[in-house]
Amino acid sequence: MKHRHFLSALLCAALLLTACCFPARAAAQAAPFGGQGTAEEPYRIDSSRQLWALAGLVNAGAGEYAQASYRLTANLDLGPADWVPIGIDEAHPFRGVFDGDGHGVATLWSWEEARQADYGGFFGVTEGAVIDDLYVEGNIGGQVYAGQLVAWAKDSQIKNCAGQLNTRNGPNTPFAPQLVGRSDNSRIENCAYSYLYGSWVVRTADAATRVVNSFSTGQTNFYYHADGAYTQVWAPGIEVSPGQTAIATSYSDFVRELNAWVDAQPAGVYRHWRVPDGAEEMTTDANGKPLHVPALWPVLADYLVEVRVEAPGVDQEALEWFQGRWADTVRGCQIPLTRELSKVATVTEPQGTASETLSTVYAAQAGRPPCITGLDNVDGFRLAEVYLDGQAVGPQLPAITGDCTLTLSFVPSGDIAHFTLSHPDVEYPDVAADAWYGVNQENTVSDVTRLGFFVGRDDGRFDPEAPLTLAEAVKLAAVAHSTYAGDGDPFDQTAGEHWFDTYQEYAVQAGILYDWEFGELTQPATRLQMAYLFRRAIPQLELERTPADQRLSPSDIAEELVRYQGSVRDLYWHGVLQGADEAGNFYPDRTVTRAEAAAILVRLALPERRLTSDTNG
Repeated sequence: MKHRHFLSALLCAALLLTACCFPARAAAQAAPFGGQGTAEEPYRIDSSRQLWALAGLVNAGAGEYAQASYRLTANLDLGPADWVPIGIDEAHPFRGVFDGDGHGVATLWSWEEARQADYGGFFGVTEGAVIDDLYVEGNIGGQVYAGQLVAWAKDSQIKNCAGQLNTRNGPNTPFAPQLVGRSDNSRIENCAYSYLYGSWVVRTADAATRVVNSFSTGQTNFYYHADGAYTQVWAPGIEVSPGQTAIATSYSDFVRELNAWVDAQPAGVYRHWRVPDGAEEMTTDANGKPLHVPALWPVLADYLVEVRVEAPGVDQEALEWFQGRWADTVRGCQIPLTRELSKVATVTEPQGTASETLSTVYAAQAGRPPCITGLDNVDGFRLAEVYLDGQAVGPQLPAITGDCTLTLSFVPSGDIAHFTLSHPDVEYPDVAADAWYGVNQENTVSDVTRLGFFVGRDDGRFDPEAPLTLAEAVKLAAVAHSTYAGDGDPFDQTAGEHWFDTYQEYAVQAGILYDWEFGELTQPATRLQMAYLFRRAIPQLELERTPADQRLSPSDIAEELVRYQGSVRDLYWHGVLQGADEAGNFYPDRTVTRAEAAAILVRLALPERRLTSDTNG
């Protein structure tokens, strides 16, 4: 196989993530998952950290984990990382059972280097595996086989799964517009895959593979020649080999066979798959050949759920921010087969305050909540209440038992006014009054202490010129987030093996950092790492309330660090950071002192202390 040295590097990275980047108390357990790994009590996957652990264990040859049963318990976001597939090659396949339980895994990327691996997918190679009820979204590539869900499925069952190629925030060139890259003697049932420019459920398959009740969509897939020559679409109830190019002699025959299958099902089930009579248009392709274009396609679901979203009582600036973040972040896992069923955005201003209503129709399976990813990641807002047909049901999405309307009510996740100079001041013996951070100058050390971020060393010193460690940076970001949110987290430093475990766990849960980032936290923090953490501690909305000076941008951040550039740029533009020299250079790889970190925190928390364009920070 190609690039074996790179696969070795990926495997080492997976092992390092498992061994080093997770809290030590998790490594000490018999398994990094709850449950027993059996069919009756599968291992529970609750976090992206556990997905990384699973990949590391399977790829290291831990057979008991490769053959175990798993259940996903939450919608997860892997973040902008090079995902290492579960089952990295033929010698280390996944042989177990993975039940998505109706949940999704979003932002599943492989970037340029990772695409040199042989197999790319959420799963790399599966053998005798069962994968059920899982949604995946992202952009995956591989040198031999690649599929968003599985690169190479051998003797496996894949059912009730869906996926979507998404280049929105990831690599620009799609490498794998398919759910499964290659299938040998496998069965793919009740599955769908979508990409704008055309997609496949299975890209390559042997004659023993069977595809049932499955669809792929895209611009090149929902046009049908009038003579019936269309590819990669299979109607419910019709079992085909992927080598076939058509399952009916015309579009009308396809609709008739589809509707006949729907009508034969129990009353109400799959009724949204039915195509109304006459729901097609006639046009021609570039060569003038007649085409049938469906005006309406069925969806893979039992019920339709209109999801309305509101953020009542917020000011207009926050409302516009919410509207943009919702559009950028939230995605539905169930895929309408050609286009979204509906999407409406309106703004009203009752009684002088703004209220937002976004309305989107999602597909849902009977007895399950609609699979919607990103609800926990709408920057600056949190989901406070869900209403089912007008009745409050709590802050969680309910199980769906019929066509209905859900109203999701969001509120701001915190308030910048929570930052107050109300904590006791401390006279540190090593903080000179005339130092730039002293009481006669910027008074940074005193202010950061009164804000509650720092309490000094055990011996009473502040140690202003000492390098800030990553653990301290994570702690400061967690405290800033907790203060803004007003959640009153006690941060019990005795809860873990290390004093900083409680802050790291909070930061991961709050979305400040991902599980796999930074590695050993006892090492000094760089200016880039500090800026990234501090920027993510409060919503960008709170920065944008300070007018931006877009002339200020660092020019010395390497292109490969592009995902960190935005954090530094935001802090530059809004007066929290400025250059370390007259040229405006940021020096991202330099370490940062405790006094420098204190100054940045003060500017972050107190908008009136932010810098003007002629001030260096």
